[in-house]
Amino acid sequence: MSLTTNEQSFLALIRALHLKKQSTRKDQTLDFVFLSLKTIKANFFQDDYELVFNKLKSQNEIDFEKVLNDNGSFYFKFKVLNDGPIDFSLLKDKSRKLDNLDRMIKANLRWVSIVQGIQSSIYFEQFLKQKEKHLDAFFSVDKFSGRIHTPITSLQGSIRKHLLLKNETVVSLDVAQIQPLLLSFILNENIGNNEFTEWIENGEDIYLKFKEKLNLQNREEAKTKFYEITFGIANKRLAEMFGFSNWIKWVNDVKSFVLQQNPNSKTKPHSNLAWLLQTTEVKIMRSIWQKLIDNDILFLTVHDEVIVRISDADETYKIMVDELKFHFNTFKVNVKDNTLPSFDTIEEKIENIDASKMYYPYELLEKFDLSLDDITSLIEQKLLEETFPDCYRKL
Repeated sequence: MSLTTNEQSFLALIRALHLKKQSTRKDQTLDFVFLSLKTIKANFFQDDYELVFNKLKSQNEIDFEKVLNDNGSFYFKFKVLNDGPIDFSLLKDKSRKLDNLDRMIKANLRWVSIVQGIQSSIYFEQFLKQKEKHLDAFFSVDKFSGRIHTPITSLQGSIRKHLLLKNETVVSLDVAQIQPLLLSFILNENIGNNEFTEWIENGEDIYLKFKEKLNLQNREEAKTKFYEITFGIANKRLAEMFGFSNWIKWVNDVKSFVLQQNPNSKTKPHSNLAWLLQTTEVKIMRSIWQKLIDNDILFLTVHDEVIVRISDADETYKIMVDELKFHFNTFKVNVKDNTLPSFDTIEEKIENIDASKMYYPYELLEKFDLSLDDITSLIEQKLLEETFPDCYRKL
């Protein structure tokens, strides 16, 4: 049985939803996606929608589930089963209303391309094809904290460095250890003197400090513990581990009451700290973005990271540093271009690697003083596998 025009359009939109969902997940397994009944009835099918769903299922075009809520309401989830056309025209996010700054940042996406031969993702490839007609479908500002989300945001860092802006090579600039830095700033504003802010202002690597103080095995474990503190629920056990310091007490307290400005606070009060961190980040970055626009610098955003043409790198660095001085006593701006260190520059560092042992990435970072760029270089040039075929274990 042939498909009607509305049925074909419906399937094309579900495929678009699949692609968008996959773009933000490491697991690329096809999963069910949600499409509101309001959208379905307004654009595709009226009262006969469930009959159409069953017809499409019988033709092996879709699978779907009807989910009942406790209050008697229901919604549908869909999975399309065949390849075919993709339609982004109705793919609208529940975005905060855009202001002039948001709209100018969105417009910058029209200048994005990628180095020929670099494999990205299906979603990003669709963005490159569709951005002239359906740019709105690829840009949103979340209602939680005002963070901007685009296909660049969900693109892997190893691919982002191969982007082009107006056909020019790009450079990435970001703020080192931004979340600890923001927490330090917020703590200092709310409780004054505290050991966490002191660690930051003394130039400590906060993750190594946590590793030492909590007797953890490695930096990655310490990083996980930091995010447990900042984004998890209030935790008395962690407070004990830090000797009930005033900063950890404040962190637990702020997760225990309703913060009116946080849209999720009534149901998830533990999200208060995440809201404070992200809204503070957005406020600081918006001041940087505005100065970049004022100076006619074309840029892309990935939260605390800005991506600019290599010709604008020096001026962008100065703008970021000048603005960050207003907020932080101590900070570092990382600058990363799309070049990788040569094997010769890291050969000495890997002389002591035991090829008969297995190492995780954090062990290579800590034990052998390799940088992330060193490891990336070794991986992309396949030199690590060739030199030490048994020593590297991916997480």
